[in-house]
Amino acid sequence: MAKGLELKGIQVRPAPEKAGVEPQVDVAITVANSTQSTTYQLMAEPLDIHYEASTRTLFLSLSEPEQNPLEGWDVHGRPLAFVTLEYGETKVLHVSIPTLIKKIIPNGMETKLECTDISAIEHIACTIAHSERAFYPVSSETTNQMHDRLRAWGKKVSKTLDITLSKN
Repeated sequence: MAKGLELKGIQVRPAPEKAGVEPQVDVAITVANSTQSTTYQLMAEPLDIHYEASTRTLFLSLSEPEQNPLEGWDVHGRPLAFVTLEYGETKVLHVSIPTLIKKIIPNGMETKLECTDISAIEHIACTIAHSERAFYPVSSETTNQMHDRLRAWGKKVSKTLDITLSKN
């Protein structure tokens, strides 16, 4: 049995409809800490999401992307979310993803909006950053310095799973 953080499973279902909110899917990611003495801090929100229509795969990264396509922009816009996972513990992380992913793509001095429908999803490739050390913002650092430090923080665990979009 592997020791450390394990991605045990992923369940996906349509999110309840809310007035004024575009349709979403709820993704439940089951993670387990299989160590006997190590407590982990896990990133608990996606920082990169993209969909590959040809393979029907949603790439869901609860980690800082290797290259920020909008370098210099504060793509987080809010405090980062982390969760503690004690040794021997299993938790479910919940993430809501819009069924129509919208990305701003730099195009010279302009930008364009790219929209991708993920309703035909069949697979999820999930990556989660984790560490024995907590990640804290440093008030004196620039946005780019924070992104660099977050990229270097901890380890990553990844797994691709086949999924079915359950109705409930």
